[in-house]
Order: sequence, then C-alpha cells, then structure tokens
Amino acid sequence: MKFKPIYAKPFNIKGLKTNLRKTLREEGKIDKRMLQKTTATWKGSKPRFRVVEKVTPNELSVEVIPSGAGAKKWNWIEEGTKAHIIRPKKRGGVLHFRTGFKPKTKVGKLKSGRGTRGKGWASAKMVRHPGTKPRLWRQVVWRKRNRPLLRKLRGDFNLLARSP
Repeated sequence: MKFKPIYAKPFNIKGLKTNLRKTLREEGKIDKRMLQKTTATWKGSKPRFRVVEKVTPNELSVEVIPSGAGAKKWNWIEEGTKAHIIRPKKRGGVLHFRTGFKPKTKVGKLKSGRGTRGKGWASAKMVRHPGTKPRLWRQVVWRKRNRPLLRKLRGDFNLLARSP
C-alpha cells in the first residue's frame, strides 16, 4: 500500500475579502432600492440612504442607513412612536387639525401609496396622540434578502476553497 501526502492550498485572503466586499456592496444597493420605495410618494424632505459594508475577521455586515433631512421622520415611522400628548405652542392656545387622515405606508409593506390628509377639521386644547405603529421595513428587507445574500456569500467561500 502506498500513501500520497495531501498538501493544503494557501488561502487567497485578499481575494476573499475583495469578493465579500463586492457581494455586500451589491446587496446594499438592492436593499437601498427596496427601502427607497417607502418614501416614493413623500412630499417635502426625504432621507438619503447610505450603504455601509463591514468585512473584519469577526464580522460580515451590510447596513443601509437613512441620512439627511428626512432621516429623523423615516426613523420615527420605521420604529414607531409611543402614545403622547400634543399641546399648542402658545399657552392657552388651541390646536387645529384635519381628521380622517390615512397614512401613505402600511406595517410590513415596502411601498408608499397615496394616503389622505383628511377632509374634516377639528379643534382641541390638547390631543392624546395614540402613537404610530412601527413599519419594520428593515425586517421586511431582511426576510426577503437573507437567503439570497447567504447563498452569494456561500458561493464566495466555495470559490475560495477551489482557488489555486
């Protein structure tokens, strides 16, 4: 019986990092387009979305971060708001607001529709706002894109194993 030694191939770590960054950047662009749908019908300030990918020995991640003038509003809608009291700016003043409002976005949906601002008017010295339900858009993107991203990353690692 004759034994033949098996020699391990050296890993191309630099090539792997390059492939991983490219895969994460491509995924970030897809995620960004998906999140931009949530503000498609917004008027006024809209957030800009930045893609940040991280490749370290301990972490592989891609994140789409809202920034700019509309980022604060986007985060309020994404994360929801607690019930709160709204009072007039001037002491002894009265609030005037429309009734029958319908939001442009829905919980768990990656789109922005028409919505309505309401037709009727009301006045009050104070309003107990019920808060806003979180839209959880990031979770929706994660559920839709998790498997395709993992498949691509697995392919990058398999490519490394086959490289000379």
